[in-house]
Amino acid sequence: MQSPSTILTLVPLHKMFTGRDGMPGPRSLDNPLALHSTVMRLFGPVDGDSPRAATGVLFRVEPAGPGKPGALLIRSAVPPVTHIDGMLSRAEASAPAAGTPVAFRLSVNAVRRSSTRGRDATTGPRPATYSVPRDDDPDNDGPGMTEWVAERLAGAIGGVEILNHDRNVVGRKTSRVVQTDLVDGFGVVEDPQKLTGLLTAGVGRAKNYGCGLLTIKAIG
Repeated sequence: MQSPSTILTLVPLHKMFTGRDGMPGPRSLDNPLALHSTVMRLFGPVDGDSPRAATGVLFRVEPAGPGKPGALLIRSAVPPVTHIDGMLSRAEASAPAAGTPVAFRLSVNAVRRSSTRGRDATTGPRPATYSVPRDDDPDNDGPGMTEWVAERLAGAIGGVEILNHDRNVVGRKTSRVVQTDLVDGFGVVEDPQKLTGLLTAGVGRAKNYGCGLLTIKAIG
């Protein structure tokens, strides 16, 4: 659910990453730069320094499920100009009213940037970046993934609860390594305007590489 000016497009992975007729092969799914390039090919030549931002593109890889193939889910401000077999596109509706319970799915780069450099007396050198601890991490005694997601959705969705969290790191054999966290959860709409802003702009970093796309579904 979003503004009528945005479009959701679903592209089956097995139809797009064929390795034939100039299309990339399945290995491109493990290459963040190649994945970005493949998605943007759907929108043709775009002027400007950031074609992704100019077209309002956010995307994520949807994992395969029972009876459902893996797919690319893309939100954009303009429709794709290249057609792929099995591609489905639809306009999105406006964000639901405040107080509406929603289920959400978010693909996000759950990485914190350390605000200080140097050495910690107990744990050694502080890394410049580190992964946000999972909620089920037995070694974490501080804020975890639920708190981190709630911070990023604050003002738009409240009462955040996480149902499922899958973490994946892609591009280990390339020049660009990206951690992607796929989060399913529940919450309540607080401010439809702020929610619309998050849906349009995306959440967090690494938006060029399959992170940032938030989708919601009203419950009841």
